[in-house]
Amino acid sequence: QLINEELIKEMLPKRDDHSHKGSFGKALMIGGSKAMPGALAIAAKACAASGIGTLTLMEPDCIGDLMAMKMDFAMHLRANDRDGHFALSAVLDADALWTMQDHLEWLNRNAPTILTPHVKEMTFLTNKTVQEILESPFSTVREFTNKYSNCILILKSDITYIGSKNDFYVLSRPNSALAKGGSGDLLCGILTGILGHKISPSKGAACAAYLHSKSAEINKDPASINSEDIIKELAFVLQK
Repeated sequence: QLINEELIKEMLPKRDDHSHKGSFGKALMIGGSKAMPGALAIAAKACAASGIGTLTLMEPDCIGDLMAMKMDFAMHLRANDRDGHFALSAVLDADALWTMQDHLEWLNRNAPTILTPHVKEMTFLTNKTVQEILESPFSTVREFTNKYSNCILILKSDITYIGSKNDFYVLSRPNSALAKGGSGDLLCGILTGILGHKISPSKGAACAAYLHSKSAEINKDPASINSEDIIKELAFVLQK
């Protein structure tokens, strides 16, 4: 299905006024480092702006005070750190898609797992080159989701392909405003917030990809649009 506004209006859950914070899910976001605290902050702000019920951040201790100042509406779990990163005793290190290329068996999980690779990261998860993926994005996504049946894949490029065992969506809204660092963190946050509304993972992925893209269509030069602009615009896109 081609993702458009009408489809998203059908799929996006409506918020019931007769509800409470437990109605909209609990999220745990794990991330951050001394060199890159902004990634977790961007994702967390986008998650909160997408309607999550309660949000907890697990961060290395070295950025705990900073994150507490940035995110006073989230709960915080401080983990042991080493050299500005998570200590191995606390949690697996980041750049999980790169690490996963040697452990693809980790994807054979019972729980739904949503991955959001760009084309280069997709090469870590397949035996294909960037050029091969660009030439055959449909078959690349379909082959992957057939092999890992509990995975939902959001393959990010100028056109976004979203596939699962039963669904396939395409978002064709190229926008250079998203061609910068932090865009993936925004998508992660929006996706997490939407999933708190008790929506299926594949539909949630489609909604998040659309909201992410639509919120970047701001009346500014795309070179000047940043993550904070998109998070603010998200409120108006959701309202519409």
